[in-house]
Amino acid sequence: MGEAPRYATLRDYLRVLREQRILIVVIAAVVAGAALFLADRQDPIYESEASVQFLDTNVDTGFLGATLPAEATPDARAATAAQQVGQPETLARVRQKLKTKESIGRLRSALSISTESRTNLVVIQARWGNAKFAADLANAVAAESRRISLPDGTQAAEGLAEAARQLAHRQADPAPVSGAARQARHAVAVRLAVEGDGDRGAVGGPGLAAAGPRHAARPRPRPHARRARSVPARRAGPPAALGERDPR
Repeated sequence: MGEAPRYATLRDYLRVLREQRILIVVIAAVVAGAALFLADRQDPIYESEASVQFLDTNVDTGFLGATLPAEATPDARAATAAQQVGQPETLARVRQKLKTKESIGRLRSALSISTESRTNLVVIQARWGNAKFAADLANAVAAESRRISLPDGTQAAEGLAEAARQLAHRQADPAPVSGAARQARHAVAVRLAVEGDGDRGAVGGPGLAAAGPRHAARPRPRPHARRARSVPARRAGPPAALGERDPR
């Protein structure tokens, strides 16, 4: 026959806890004190994050009539930049820029580089014991990633300059054009989205952003209000008799 369980009900467990409550409190206090002691002795770790975004240079530029230089898709460019920025030669330039004596291996171990496929972002995270150095390291790596991809942005800028010249030539052409081409002749603001290092650790990446044509609404002239002229009222005389002409 099997032996009956030693603690059959919840009341039995509660009785054991009451009997051993002093030992339980002592063990909990020792564990909490050890955790606080170890946490106080550890050096703080600061984490900084910077990001570089790659935009599609062919977005909203087809109506200009010019073809930009062929290049890889934004997600492919982001993946290539994320791979190149972690190379030793890239980190050597980062170390030279920061003027630090830390080894390239330690700098690489402090970095976490990843890509976001939906936003085409290269996210660079730096962990260091000094807050300022962590921010400087993330910004320097992001700036180096932007520098590596800068030739693509230069080619895109040259393509946009050619598109602007073609647009100016079309504006000077008096030949009749279609409605779509007429809309394309409106002013188009095109900016090269290559931003510098930000104070908050965010670094804008190479890319192009084009704004669509903006139609300025022309104010319609308001009709001048005519002043009402007062006309003196005629005095009503006695009613004329039947057959008699009115002297007025």
